Amino acid sequence: MRDERMLSRAKKILIAFSAGPDSVCLLDALHRLYGHKVAMSLVYLDHGLRSERAISREKKLARHYAHIYGIPGKVIRIKVDAGKGRLGIEGEARESRYQALIRRARAVKADRIALGHNLDDVVETFFLNILRGSGATGLMAIPAVRLPFIRPLIAVRKRDIIVYLRQNKLRSATDRSNRRLSFRRNFLRHKVIPLLETINPRLHEHIRNQIELLRRDEAYFQQKAESALKRVVTQHQSGAALDTSRLMRYTMPVRSRALRLVIKSLCGDLAGYESKHIDAIAGLIAKESGKKIILPKGMYAQRDHGLIVIGRAGQNRAFERTLGLRGKILLPGGCRIKSRTVRHYDLSKRIAGNEVFDLDKLALPMVVRSRRPGDVLEGARGRIALKKILSAARVPQDRRPGIIVLADQKGILWIPGVKRAVRAYIGRTTKRFLLVTCECLDQRGRCNKKSQGYRSADQQ
Repeated sequence: MRDERMLSRAKKILIAFSAGPDSVCLLDALHRLYGHKVAMSLVYLDHGLRSERAISREKKLARHYAHIYGIPGKVIRIKVDAGKGRLGIEGEARESRYQALIRRARAVKADRIALGHNLDDVVETFFLNILRGSGATGLMAIPAVRLPFIRPLIAVRKRDIIVYLRQNKLRSATDRSNRRLSFRRNFLRHKVIPLLETINPRLHEHIRNQIELLRRDEAYFQQKAESALKRVVTQHQSGAALDTSRLMRYTMPVRSRALRLVIKSLCGDLAGYESKHIDAIAGLIAKESGKKIILPKGMYAQRDHGLIVIGRAGQNRAFERTLGLRGKILLPGGCRIKSRTVRHYDLSKRIAGNEVFDLDKLALPMVVRSRRPGDVLEGARGRIALKKILSAARVPQDRRPGIIVLADQKGILWIPGVKRAVRAYIGRTTKRFLLVTCECLDQRGRCNKKSQGYRSADQQ
């Protein structure tokens, strides 16, 4: 605890207490060493996943130890959504447990949350992550400190914890589910690791040393990845966009860690992500524009010309509104389309966001709508697929689902900010002008730019 500065400036510890050997040992050791220096509180979390008989005994032990050591104790029931299927029952229980501990720590104003993980847990997680293909970060397994969580027993073997409890005559509960070999961790604990120890009795010590070496190397590569990310990320729309030409300048170890940092910033953690997902994202560099892959936790990655866009997948609702000759429509995304008839329009003074049409050449009514499969626009050389127009204009892939078009009964007239059709151009014979303006609004709903270059019929 001193080496890792676990209690640096800490005034209160919340002890996660399961009534098992690890948490009983943790409580007793912390109370003996720091009970006179730091305030302590105890919490037992009931997942509701085991028999009432087992849970009842553990609750009694939790209340008993809180009373014996004279510290506040609390039993909290948490709900685990086993039907999500995203992380599995064990993963969902772990995530719910950590969130409940953080909430409780805030409630009691605790600076640290002490967990009972030991060296056996570290070795088991090390092998589990090898099986999952988690990469170097996963092989570092369980950190001693990741504030507000601390793990004082991280270097202690389970067998030494059992001896400690016997010597001090401390009671603990045994979770029978820890004997079920259908759980991968239990199979490793009771079958695989004991077999490996017959080959190397110092297995735990060697894996711990290996993890320390990996941690040092990882600190170096992580620093490089953070530096690279500042140069690679070019924009943030639905998520993050990375410049592929700049990303290619870095070696694969730095590149993959930079991608992990992006995923972590968007999702909050890397739960559910494995090396194969990071490799798949990196593989988009060699793919053609438009190539898309689906990632865990509702995310996606897509090659978009010189970018790799990483964002959250979602369904865009179809949008359609009728636009009158003197109308105003608020668009998704904070923009607005307005229409009005004018008696004169000077094309030499036209500004961005304005388009003018010969009203007598339109097939009314007009509509403002979202793009549809098979949409085409009539150009100077014939009909062009909307998909090709957006690609030629280099509109990012993540923006394309939100594209809005102006159309009459004959087809698309205008894609604001991209291209207009050749139909309904004004000329010398034009008698009625229809001006359509697309405006971007600020947070107060005001237009950022004033339209000019025309005189309205009202002003004549």
